Amino acid sequence: MMGGCQTARVSSGGATDEAALMSRGAAAMRAGNATQAIACWTDAETKYAASGSTGSQFDALIDLTAAYEAMGKFEQAEQPSDQAAALLPLLHSPARQLTVLLTQADLYTFTHREAAAEDAINEGLTLSRRLGMTRAEAGLENALGNVRVRQGQFVDAVTAYALSATLAGQSGDHAQRARALANAATAAARLPDPEQTIQFSRAAMAEITPMQTGRQKLTLLLTVGQSLESPSRTEAERIYLDAATEARATGDQQSLSYALGYEGRLLQSTGRADEALQITRQAAFISQNIQDPQASYRWERQIGQFLAERGDLDGAIAAYESAVTWLEPVRLDLTLGKGTGTGGTFQQNVGPTYYELADLLLRRADGQPDSQGTQELFRKAQQTVEQLKSAQLEDYFQDRCEGLLKGRSREIGAVDPHTAVIYFISLPDRTEILVSIGNHITRFTARVTAEQLKAQTIEFRHNLENRNTRRYLYSAQTLYDWLLRPLEPTLRGNHIDTLAFVPDGFLRTIPLAALHDGHEFLIAHYAVAVSPGLTLMDPQPIERRSPLVLEGGLSQAVFEYPALPYVKQELDSLHQLYAGRTLLDQSFIESNLRSELIGRDYTIVHIASHVEFGDNARTTYLVTYQKKLNLDAVETLILPTRYRDRPLELLTLDCCNTAADDEKSAQGMAGAAIEAGARSAVATLWPVDDEGAAMLIEDFYATLRNNPNMSKAKAMQHAQLLLLQDQDHSFRHPEYWAPYLVIGNWL
Repeated sequence: MMGGCQTARVSSGGATDEAALMSRGAAAMRAGNATQAIACWTDAETKYAASGSTGSQFDALIDLTAAYEAMGKFEQAEQPSDQAAALLPLLHSPARQLTVLLTQADLYTFTHREAAAEDAINEGLTLSRRLGMTRAEAGLENALGNVRVRQGQFVDAVTAYALSATLAGQSGDHAQRARALANAATAAARLPDPEQTIQFSRAAMAEITPMQTGRQKLTLLLTVGQSLESPSRTEAERIYLDAATEARATGDQQSLSYALGYEGRLLQSTGRADEALQITRQAAFISQNIQDPQASYRWERQIGQFLAERGDLDGAIAAYESAVTWLEPVRLDLTLGKGTGTGGTFQQNVGPTYYELADLLLRRADGQPDSQGTQELFRKAQQTVEQLKSAQLEDYFQDRCEGLLKGRSREIGAVDPHTAVIYFISLPDRTEILVSIGNHITRFTARVTAEQLKAQTIEFRHNLENRNTRRYLYSAQTLYDWLLRPLEPTLRGNHIDTLAFVPDGFLRTIPLAALHDGHEFLIAHYAVAVSPGLTLMDPQPIERRSPLVLEGGLSQAVFEYPALPYVKQELDSLHQLYAGRTLLDQSFIESNLRSELIGRDYTIVHIASHVEFGDNARTTYLVTYQKKLNLDAVETLILPTRYRDRPLELLTLDCCNTAADDEKSAQGMAGAAIEAGARSAVATLWPVDDEGAAMLIEDFYATLRNNPNMSKAKAMQHAQLLLLQDQDHSFRHPEYWAPYLVIGNWL
């Protein structure tokens, strides 16, 4: 059984022999069974702690950390690492202190905390050099190379790995020297210098070849083989064959699967397509037999790619669907770069699989009449990209986004007959546009590549934020021609008055309401909303009778953020409309927000402050009077509203923010609203003008209050047109009115 270390021998006194548990854990790791190793070392650590054997307990914790890392379970790895660090004051051991620093460096690197990793490495290098501990210094230089790879600094990475190899050689640590040289070859392969790659690879092989057969040797062989695939395919193939032979001899099925899978990839690149497909299927069979989801995902995707190249769309779709199934339980691990060699972003590691499947489904629909089968293919393509959007939120919040899955939800296309749901899928060679009206999907294809769309979107965003120029008009009209003009007859023919966009990629970073048909902005004809996905939480209009409103914000300068003098006017106007509870400046603090949200069933929460968007929920902050709250803390504050009978209908973040114009920041806004439990949110794409914001927000809420049958999207349209039609021309530029988005339930 996998649940415990059942084979540990028992001493004559009846107690489990901790040393035997440690040995069997090590043997399990060498055989590639990290789960069994964890069971053994967990038992050993518990017994060492009970007996007061602090040094041995420390060693068991470090081994546990390494085993969790090997499985890609980095959150679980942090606990034993922290426990080991807590034991250091009792041990007075510089060597163990260096072990902790190196362990932390690896963990921080894998979890994209490169700055923290560098701090641990620098502290370790200072200590190891002072004590003359060359072996530890070699390990730390290797860790520094890993950080540089994550940062894309491959020249510096090669330098660090080369130094690690030299130091390891001086200390007689041949395993570390082999590891550093293999890593140097991998980093060099990212540079236009094949001779350097070959040089490092051959030097690594000189160290690897005499090593004892086992998991460590096989891992190094596979690393070197990958680095040689481009500069020396013959050598790479020989290494994969050797690795497969050694894996069979030792019974290491996981390493055998990877050796065969990599060999299949190499054979495909050399034109041996039949052999490539056959051997990749063998790799997939082995990985599925041992229930290795990462390997199974990789080889099923590879099979799908091979079949697609042959034109076997049905076979390719089946393989990709299997790949996505295997991917689901491990996608967060792949987000962190485990098993990818060089790390990378979530989009780079995981995103292509979903887009490739969506592409195949849409290609399968090409040339077919509009039928139930075609509609089903369109829906499958949407659902595939939906899985990616859910995974992106998971990446941003570093959890499973349970809030997205709870509550009553409906497909947004069936909510309002006068709303068109416009779903963008940006593919390398084209942009697909799926328009849902009621239960019917109409497909449009724009012959615009992903790179062209990205470039025009970035240009549009850049010019929109400059209120002193109208250069945005070229991009506004170009994007309209690409994405919306082909839709005009369909929208007019169905009497559509609201557009609910489900944007993709960099389209998340722009206000689609500011696209221009050559005569007017889109907002002049349609109310516009943005949805993170195809479903809405419990969709229904906002309750207009006696809504409970909490308004909070900052007008004074705090920390490094300037004063926002019009915030007081904005909150006063809102208070006059709804007579809500106001938390301004000194009263706008975390404890007051918590007590209010727990104590009363607020319908609307309006916040006017600074927001600073980062790469994920932990580095995105809402500024309060006393401190900055990251989105995890904000979610915790609002969490109690998620399950109550009277839900939080609207969360408005009318914020002067410092969001970068990238899709992760925009994704964060949508995720912040939905993950926090609000049915919908109003948020801004860039820092807004304080005075213009006060005018727009006042009109938005007044329109909502005075027009019980009007949707939030139409109320926002009314408020945006108020500024757009400003007679004094003070706020007509879209820089003032365009950044406001209605996210989620627009009803």
